[in-house]
Amino acid sequence: MVIQLGYQDDYGIRKGLLSSVQAISLKDNPDKARGVRGVFCHYEEDGLFPNIEKSWSINRKAFEDG
Repeated sequence: MVIQLGYQDDYGIRKGLLSSVQAISLKDNPDKARGVRGVFCHYEEDGLFPNIEKSWSINRKAFEDG
């Protein structure tokens, strides 16, 4: 799922902030986010996800510098 802010003018050209958010549903598969890079990562309902530690250990390398 991708959400992008902004608007289209009368000529169909996208204007505004144009920032975007990408969401990934892991659905009990911690390897699904492997290789995804970003600036910020947020896990929702992490108390219900049994593989949260494995998922974060896989995804953490994409957020470390060096």
